[in-house]
Amino acid sequence: MIPDDELQPSVSVQKMDLVFENPIREDELKIRTGRFLSGLTDALKQAGCELIGHIKGAIATDEGYLVFSVTSFEEGVRFKGEIPGDIYKINSTMNIIVYGIEPDAIGKLFQREWERHWPAGSS
Repeated sequence: MIPDDELQPSVSVQKMDLVFENPIREDELKIRTGRFLSGLTDALKQAGCELIGHIKGAIATDEGYLVFSVTSFEEGVRFKGEIPGDIYKINSTMNIIVYGIEPDAIGKLFQREWERHWPAGSS
């Protein structure tokens, strides 16, 4: 049993879809996803998160997919997979396990950062 004073994990699953008015390419998708994840990890840390267990997810399109992960505040995002050609629409699912912050706070911070980095109809 874990003592009450030790960090407890908080888990959140987030799913988002996005359609681009103007298509983007994989390199731009990686850059923007990296910025989003950097913003999310900064927001989590500012809200009291003490440790990232992992932030892992997948971005799927009709042409391919990217999987990504972040496992600390200091490390950048790692990608695997490939999406060739123009990207018109993405479906994204993220599994977030962090310590020192409540699950409800994770969802609110995720939504705020998503809207900041991926405004509706963004391209």
